[in-house]
Amino acid sequence: MARKASFKTILARQKKFVEREVTLELIASGQEMKTDHDKVVRDWAHRPTFKAQTDLRAFLRTVKIVVKGQHADIWAYVDKGTKPHDIPLSPKIDGFLRFQLGYNARTAPKAQFAQGTGTASGAWVTAKQVHHPGTKARKFSETILKELSPPIEDRIQAAVKRGLDKGK
Repeated sequence: MARKASFKTILARQKKFVEREVTLELIASGQEMKTDHDKVVRDWAHRPTFKAQTDLRAFLRTVKIVVKGQHADIWAYVDKGTKPHDIPLSPKIDGFLRFQLGYNARTAPKAQFAQGTGTASGAWVTAKQVHHPGTKARKFSETILKELSPPIEDRIQAAVKRGLDKGK
């Protein structure tokens, strides 16, 4: 005589397969996003490191890129931009700040890869203090997430479908 599975048993089985597929997809998506972040900074002299961090709590499963290393703050300044600010009165050489007036940014806003030279140019200037006009956000993280192909939502939906199919 065939034994019928209870509705609760069927749901538990389906849940297990769906969770496994979603977890695998989040891990794979996180690694792809990490690789894309690594590509952005591959030519930076002071580059941060990245880690894909997957949170697998019962009802909330997420993946995020964590910026690490000695130069993590530089990523934040470039990715999110800075407001206008005064350069602190702590000159490094002979009581003056020294810098060149021109700069050709290596990257453009929303661009993932090198666009310019990333070099200073122009006349050298010395000053006791400087008001920096701020930096326009490059929005690397936002662009990487938007350009993830297929989009993360589609990947998760496909993972749920695979899990349901495997749990039959």
